[in-house]
Amino acid sequence: MSKLGHRQQGVSLLLVLVVLGVLLLAAAALLRNTETAALIAGNITFKQAALQAADIAVNQAVADL
Repeated sequence: MSKLGHRQQGVSLLLVLVVLGVLLLAAAALLRNTETAALIAGNITFKQAALQAADIAVNQAVADL
């Protein structure tokens, strides 16, 4: 193989490694975003349950008066 052929293979390898790195970073960002969305959904559910429990307690207190 000529010297130019080896150089082209080296450039191709470098390009593939860069693209692979970019894809890895994109996948990590997507995973983090998904985990954050799940955490937010859990917090909303907890807030709704706490609000409902407080509402029941207020209604019970008013009924006891």
